Amino acid sequence: FDAAVGTYRNGRAAAVSAAQEGHPAAQALVLQTWFGEAGVQLAAGRTAEAAAAYEQAAVVAQEARNTILAIEAFRMAAFCHARLDDRAAAIDRGGLALTAGERLKPEARIMTTLPLAAADLLRVLDTDRADAIETVRTRAGERYDALAASLDAHAARHERTVDPGAFRKAEDTLEQHQVSAARIAERELLAVMGAASPAFQQVFGRARGLLGREWPLWPPVSLDDPLPAGAPRELAAT
Repeated sequence: FDAAVGTYRNGRAAAVSAAQEGHPAAQALVLQTWFGEAGVQLAAGRTAEAAAAYEQAAVVAQEARNTILAIEAFRMAAFCHARLDDRAAAIDRGGLALTAGERLKPEARIMTTLPLAAADLLRVLDTDRADAIETVRTRAGERYDALAASLDAHAARHERTVDPGAFRKAEDTLEQHQVSAARIAERELLAVMGAASPAFQQVFGRARGLLGREWPLWPPVSLDDPLPAGAPRELAAT
């Protein structure tokens, strides 16, 4: 442990010196050493020290205008504070991650760890409510999987058909059912939010504003997974 931390700190000292001399890559190296040290500290169970290192990484990332790593640094700092039962600090750092995400273009946000940061922040605010959202997402996933399986089965039954309209009709029917499933999931989500605290609702609304109307229901994956690009827009119509 001490050797690993020492390696990162020595590397950081050298990178800082290089930065002072104007080396173009030095700041990125400084940032890497802070993330590296934070990871070692966290793995060793030194959560407070890891939080401090992640916060230093966030400072450097912002100075370097590396918004993607600033989001990740704030997210991990929030994670550490939550593990330390410092709820106020976890909420603050999670909020800073969302603030950093505002600097990205909307289409780029879902390709970062911003969705994770938002989900983590909701969990700190209300674990039960976050679990309820996860349940809604799981049910949505099951519905979409069933619809996709139905289309696959239809394709298998008609793979030798000479009528292209048969499969097109099945696709249209699938799309209609997907829209219906999305609306059901949205209604379930609204029911969950109706019982949430004002603080939870505020953060949820802010996260949706950043990540799009599909979040957190599409794609129907775990709240612990990043949200990939390419989500469909059905929910925009609900």
